Amino acid sequence: MPPQLAVAAIHHGLIAAGLRTRASLIVDTGALPLGAYAVRVTFDPAVLSLTAAAGGSEPAFSSAPGFDPASFATGATIVAAYQAASLDGPRGALRVARLSFFVNGAPGSATTIGLEALTLAATDLSDIGWTQVPALVQVGP
Repeated sequence: MPPQLAVAAIHHGLIAAGLRTRASLIVDTGALPLGAYAVRVTFDPAVLSLTAAAGGSEPAFSSAPGFDPASFATGATIVAAYQAASLDGPRGALRVARLSFFVNGAPGSATTIGLEALTLAATDLSDIGWTQVPALVQVGP
């Protein structure tokens, strides 16, 4: 199975309109050490608004990633970061960023949080293959 790129489950069940919620951007590199990533995060801006992107729990990626706040309301935002701490790691399933969203959709609306890896690079700059594991967000009453 190739390494995976995923947004961790936001909540179990429905999310009420007007709430703020977070999701983790997780990259599973398998045995390869992650050097850099650039991921386009997509969603329906009528349902969600991205409000912030912060560093993840993996120490090498704990600083805030690069992003353009002007793109947060468009439904497509690129989040990117690199690490120069180690050529040997980190490896495996890594929480590299935390994304914060505001739920602005009407009850019953839904959106998928999609991910497109623009770059997933090992520390030797070789490409890391990936498959997407999307997350579905549904707005409740």
